[in-house]
Order: sequence, then structure tokens, then C-alpha cells
Amino acid sequence: MQARTWIYLRPLGPVAFRWGGTTSPLLRGTAAHSLVSPLPLPSTVSGFLRAQLMRMGKLEPEEALREDSLRGLGIELGPVLLLLRFERGSVPCAFIYGARGPSLLCASPGGSFAISPRVLYRVGVALDMDTRSALEGYLYSMEHLDLSPAALRAAGGGCIENGIGEMGALRSVGIAVGIQRDEGGLLPELRGVVGPLGGEGVPAMIEGEVDLGLGDGVPVLAAPALIDGYGAEGLDLRVVWDGGAVVLRGYAASARSCWPPESPGQGKDGEVHARPTVRLLSRGFALNSRLLMSLAAMPGPAVDCDCAAIGRSTWNGWGSVVRLPLRLRDPGGARWRGAAPGAY
Repeated sequence: MQARTWIYLRPLGPVAFRWGGTTSPLLRGTAAHSLVSPLPLPSTVSGFLRAQLMRMGKLEPEEALREDSLRGLGIELGPVLLLLRFERGSVPCAFIYGARGPSLLCASPGGSFAISPRVLYRVGVALDMDTRSALEGYLYSMEHLDLSPAALRAAGGGCIENGIGEMGALRSVGIAVGIQRDEGGLLPELRGVVGPLGGEGVPAMIEGEVDLGLGDGVPVLAAPALIDGYGAEGLDLRVVWDGGAVVLRGYAASARSCWPPESPGQGKDGEVHARPTVRLLSRGFALNSRLLMSLAAMPGPAVDCDCAAIGRSTWNGWGSVVRLPLRLRDPGGARWRGAAPGAY
């Protein structure tokens, strides 16, 4: 699998990312309900970087609006992971769209564990897209994912072996972005830059490169893969696009559960179940318009190829694959299989 450089984005305030409507992706207001994720879509990260490069004079405004403008600068994006940064080391976490709901699967020195974020709710006022002023009579409710209780428990030893004694105190929770290539050497110039991230424009700082320490393991789909079609293969799913096809495999992974403090079963050994799932997602926004909706395989399942990405628009981060040190069990069987390269 192709080597990556990882850069770290640290949000400077509470941030929520929504992945398109589940009731109707084309509706606004109370009829629309979005999947809330602890991680941004690849299009959100791409837009964030394009905006900063435009501010630095590396892109003209009309160029920055194009979906492929980073590629024109010689930059190809990779996966987006959540990163728990400690005094002595970091723990990367991949978003898993599983049979028991969305969660995060984390790879720590003491073994894998699963974070199940706490859901918070709030009421807001819709904004006019042109004036950014409030729309009278348009209230909406929104879900947030609160990662702090689970992250603190992970730091305290409920999920990470020896906890604070081994890795030190939790310093920050942010986003690690994999970069496949940077032919122009532009990324170092972005260190220390602060800009708005996500639809609510929460400021985030680019703190430079980080070492995730990901080695051999099970190849897992870490970002939605844009596909043209699919077909079932037993418990698996064969996804297809122009010029390619791959099988996504569901699995059960041995992991320690790291739930919020008020949830039952905290800190107990268990399983995380990933399943191949397909749904419609938005690829992002252009000037005064939304890009076309695309069929996408959701992140989480194991991938049966030694590849860096699958599907379309992989140069923009879609369909990224990472290797996680997991112990897997076939959903239909009772035997565990190791996480050696090629195990799947």
C-alpha cells in the first residue's frame, strides 16, 4: 500500500459533521435528517485546504471552487482519521458504519478498542444561504457527537493498556488527514494556518505532520467509496465502478468497548461488527449549488485488495483504505483469524 504523509487538523471549538440526508438528501428543514459523524467527509477536508491555499495566493478564487483544483497543484488526498494525541504517542481511530450503529475503531499500543460517542441534541435557526442571516420561522434540531467522555476514559485506562501511565495525559483530539502525494511541497507552508472547517465554520488549526505508526493489519475502508453499482455475495458486497470492482467483507472485530461513563458495559471486552452498506451521499458544494449525489459504500468493512483506495474521485480522498491491527471473526463462523497481511 502506498506510503502516506499525515497532517493534523485541530478544531479550536466544538465541531459536528453531517453526511447528507437520510430521509431525503435534497430536502432542507425538518424533513431532512443527516447521519452525524465524528469525522468530516473528504469533500469537507478538500474544501478546507483549497480555501487556505487560496488565501495564500496558491489558487485563484475560480480555481479554488473546482473539485479537482488540489490535483492540479500536485496534491492527492488520502483517508481522514480521528486522532487522540497524548503526551507520549497518538491513537488513530477509523469511522465504522456498523451493524450496531456508527462508532470509532481505534488502534492503540495495548490493543484495539471501540469508541461509541454520546449523542447530544440542540435546536438552531436556519440561515439564508445568500445573506447568512436568520430565516424567520425556520427552526431545526440537530444531533452532535460528544467524544470527550469516551476519549477521557480511553486516556484513563478503560481502553488503553496502562492508560495515562504509558502514554501520558490526553493533550488534544483532532483529525489526521493522509496525503498521498504533494509534488509542489505546499503542505509545509500550511503549518500554523487557521481556517473555518465544516458547515458551521468552526476554526481549525493545521499543526503539521504526525506519525500514526500504522503498520500491517487488515485493510479497512476508511472513507466513503463513490461507486456506480453493487451486488451481494453472501455476507459480502461486491462494489463496482468504471474500470474496477472489489469485494467488501463484513466482520466482527475483537475490541474493548469504550462507552461513555453513563452507558452499560463500559471497558469490557467485546466485538465490533462492521457491515457493507451503500447509501446516497453528497460530494460537496460548488458555487451556489450542490454537486451531484453519488452512490457510496460506507466506511467500515474489510477490503479484499492491497490498495490505497477504491472507487471514483480517490485523488480527493474518497474510498481511502487503511490497515488496522484487528483480530477478525467471520460473521458466520466461530473461529478468529489473525490480522496478518493478506488475512482477508
